[in-house]
Amino acid sequence: MLHFRWFDWVIVGIVPVTALLLGLRSRRKPVSGWVDYFLFRRQMSSAGTVSNYVGANVVFTAIFLVLTLEGSKRGWWVLAVPAAWIVGTILLLVLYPRMAPYLQKGETLHQALGSVFDRGQTGWSTVRRWASLWTIVAFVSGVGLEFYGGVLLLEWAGVPQISRLTLAMALAFVCATFTIAGGLRGIATVNYFLDGATFIGIITLFVFIALAAFGFRVPVVTESAAVVSAAPVAPSLTDNLTFAFGAFFIFVPMQLCALDTWQRGVAWKERKNVAGPLVFGAALVCLAAYIAITAGNYVRTRGLVSQSEHPLLTMIGALAIPSPVIGLVVAGFIATILSTADELLNCCGYAVLSDFLNLPRNENSEETSRHYIRSGKFYTGVFAFVSASLAFAGIRVQKQITDMANVAFATQVVFIMPILFALLSKRARKMHLSALLAMLLAFGVSVIMTAIGWLRGPDSQIVIDSAPLVAFGVGAATMTIGWICSIVSARKSRRHA
Repeated sequence: MLHFRWFDWVIVGIVPVTALLLGLRSRRKPVSGWVDYFLFRRQMSSAGTVSNYVGANVVFTAIFLVLTLEGSKRGWWVLAVPAAWIVGTILLLVLYPRMAPYLQKGETLHQALGSVFDRGQTGWSTVRRWASLWTIVAFVSGVGLEFYGGVLLLEWAGVPQISRLTLAMALAFVCATFTIAGGLRGIATVNYFLDGATFIGIITLFVFIALAAFGFRVPVVTESAAVVSAAPVAPSLTDNLTFAFGAFFIFVPMQLCALDTWQRGVAWKERKNVAGPLVFGAALVCLAAYIAITAGNYVRTRGLVSQSEHPLLTMIGALAIPSPVIGLVVAGFIATILSTADELLNCCGYAVLSDFLNLPRNENSEETSRHYIRSGKFYTGVFAFVSASLAFAGIRVQKQITDMANVAFATQVVFIMPILFALLSKRARKMHLSALLAMLLAFGVSVIMTAIGWLRGPDSQIVIDSAPLVAFGVGAATMTIGWICSIVSARKSRRHA
């Protein structure tokens, strides 16, 4: 457990209270319509875009809990994750000119896929509706993971008297309140503060790791780490290679496949010169990932790996970070959770209205705007509390957090092949069925392989780690077969003509 004093709690409490006040303050400037609420009137500055990019992608659970845990087992193999993020950023920059026409028309991910594959169709057979459903599942699960991490963090800080469900609901309430208050414009304001608090906390943590690594501070071996000092069996070379390949098939496509990337692109006023802001934002994300991996490797190399507690907790305890500095670190983690959850929840609210329900989007209609904003606030609140319930369920089932993150984020793989064909192939408009099947099969493979790994036990980790790779292969094969069939069909039509 972390050694907290009352002024550490004051520092931690400043983060959600300030975020709440900033979000409520944004209501002083009433939104001028649903485009203002969900898309910042398409006038978001580059600084706001980078802030939201960093806030959405520097995630506490997937970076600090997952990468620290994997770093404590695999060491520097986990650098495959930030390496994949860099490659994914390059892919996004290369394909951005082909995305730009859709962004200029105000089309986000699902709408762009729908305009290519659906050819005016509506209903349950559309790519647009199914893509929105899987995004909502992925984002709500991602927010649930963040709340899961927040509950663990607050328990480590010493709040056992409050039930886990109450903690999760408290996080959901705070996040939903300031997210609902101002929409994307309000989120952009809040995220300046949250991103600053995030990096103050994680840079402080890195400084203490560096001081200990260079011998300026003597690490304190915690009692639990001393009792269980024998490290678990290290993953084999095959396991590490599978993890590295799986990381590439999750994190290379993620930016291109994520609704929040496209929604920010539509909202961004200066979207033509994207290289500088995107590279800067990616560098900050990779810096956070590197610090988390360094923390895990620190625990591994010093023989502090404990079977009874998470390596992030072990490491913080071993560093003996004094009060009130420990308060700054934990406050930074809370800021990370909130800055991720707010944008994903906003995206979910927009996706369910515009893409899943496919409601009319008349920008000049006051009635449409009132309905969109009112309904968007309702769904945002619902998704926040569903995410909190998922966090509670995740803690109860006690599955490894890496596996749960794999389920949440591997669903993004389902979009990569349809997107690539939509952006690069002239035959994509004739591949509606292929796109639907590719998404369905890739999603099913990701979930089924993870479930098989869970049922077969800890010896089947390689099955879970390889799920994104197999999902990508299934999606690629399905789209390729569809592409070949479209060529054959076109040739037969020409012969008959």
